[in-house]
Amino acid sequence: MAPAYYMSSVRAWLAGGVFPSLGLTALSRRADNVMQSEGLKLFTGYEILLEPISGETAIDEAKLAARVINQIIQAGLAEVSNVQDAQGRKISAEFNAERNLLRVWRKG
Repeated sequence: MAPAYYMSSVRAWLAGGVFPSLGLTALSRRADNVMQSEGLKLFTGYEILLEPISGETAIDEAKLAARVINQIIQAGLAEVSNVQDAQGRKISAEFNAERNLLRVWRKG
């Protein structure tokens, strides 16, 4: 990303805007088709794993991951359950045993 865009998005976040998750973290697809954040650990101490739903596009998954990350950064982990996907499905989340990965999936 261009330096000016980076500075603009970070300034907006610091002024109360959304966390620039796709600029300060990355998303990658694992071999098991789960989307995983990279770099979120610097802010939270853990990464997220977003389990896909059949028929959902990578763009939809990335948008949802960005919403989940923003909610975690802005309001804390307890508020993740307030996030919904584009179809209105609620989010569930739980840590792995080492508490370094937060598994996120949709209910219903």
